[in-house]
Amino acid sequence: MNQRNIFDGGNEYNPIVLDWWQAIILLLAIGFAAVIAGEALSMFVSGRWATLVIEVAVYFLPVFILIHLSRLREARIFSIRGRINIRLGVLIIAVAAAYSVAASTLIEIAHHIWPIPKPYVNMIIEVMRVDSIPEFIGVVFASAAVPAVAEELLFRGVVQPALVKRIGPTLGIVLTSFLFAFYHLNPWIFLPLLVVGTLFGFLAYKTGTFWAGAVAHFGNNLLAIVELNRTDPVDYAALTEGAPWYILASGAVIAVLGTVALLRMLPATADLATNWRRTRLGDGEL
Repeated sequence: MNQRNIFDGGNEYNPIVLDWWQAIILLLAIGFAAVIAGEALSMFVSGRWATLVIEVAVYFLPVFILIHLSRLREARIFSIRGRINIRLGVLIIAVAAAYSVAASTLIEIAHHIWPIPKPYVNMIIEVMRVDSIPEFIGVVFASAAVPAVAEELLFRGVVQPALVKRIGPTLGIVLTSFLFAFYHLNPWIFLPLLVVGTLFGFLAYKTGTFWAGAVAHFGNNLLAIVELNRTDPVDYAALTEGAPWYILASGAVIAVLGTVALLRMLPATADLATNWRRTRLGDGEL
């Protein structure tokens, strides 16, 4: 067996990853920079522009530079390599949206325990509320597409492979999802983000590319934007009362059926523990 080309479910697994502690340091550095940048930008630009700048300049560019200046470039992280087609991409978006709907009940539960502050709701409205089709397209790009690529590159492209190699696929995916949810610094959406983040990580692992997680992430963000702009006007009560039970039930059913469909379409994965032991044979750590 070629130690640098290990196959998982038909997909090549390249063991060139960061050490786990390097991944954690990278997360801490980017998290600190994001907080500082957010505070500084809030004095000069709107929340929508601040979010876009942070996603590009703090999340995406440092990771992009790290990949191309280190041996990580040999892992071909940006390559899709035929692992996602249009049909699979559409299914991933639909399933991610369904998971988001089903998990949204957790936000309502958290709101009843600890009411969501009105300033936070107003910030969401400022960032995602639109008044025209061109503005909608711009918001989809800035608040759905860019964050999906930038955040998934960091978490599922760099951090998750490092943790998977250290502690195995199951714990690696869950721990990455926990860190992903924590990084949003929002206790009301922590559990929903943990749920959908686990889906993103699972898809990235099964396909062997972070792009699968990015497509699912985009579907989740797109649904949030569409839902926010579905009714007029949008106010505090509308964003905290939760979806009707039949919408939540439909989301859960679609999530289950979609997961079954994904499992049929994605490459069959061998025993996770066996794959993990095999990846430990690689010597591609930085």
